[in-house]
Amino acid sequence: MVLVILAIGLIVTAGGLIIEYIAYRKSEYDDWGDHFPFIWISGGIVTFVALIVILILSSRVVQSRYIDDKVDMYEQENAVIEEQIADAVNDYIGYEQGIFEDISPDEVMTVVLLYPDLKANTVVEKQMEVYIANNQKIKELKEQYIHYQLYKWWLYFGG
Repeated sequence: MVLVILAIGLIVTAGGLIIEYIAYRKSEYDDWGDHFPFIWISGGIVTFVALIVILILSSRVVQSRYIDDKVDMYEQENAVIEEQIADAVNDYIGYEQGIFEDISPDEVMTVVLLYPDLKANTVVEKQMEVYIANNQKIKELKEQYIHYQLYKWWLYFGG
């Protein structure tokens, strides 16, 4: 789309310059100042703006080429975190079963008070925070991919 606008801007600029040159050659005036160069200045402005937009959109399209790699990286990291959390939960359940099998009913309250589950919970909680942050980043990258499709369309009718 922007490439089409650029082409139109170049055509209008060239056409305006040709018309201005022909008008200058046919007139009795000796300088360009007697003619108002509205057409080619308008075409030049359109061309300039189109070039700036092309540069901006091109940089965004190039940056978004690596979105799939980033999503894969975050998904792999989440898979590792899922495995670590599953291992921690299994260890926690196994540890808990071992404690309650080996203690007498009188020692239950002491064990409950001294049980180190807060440390295990902190580790799992930190992993869950990283997991949630990774999922948020994956969501943002997928949104960027949607915008990437729009940028391609505006740049060259790509899809």
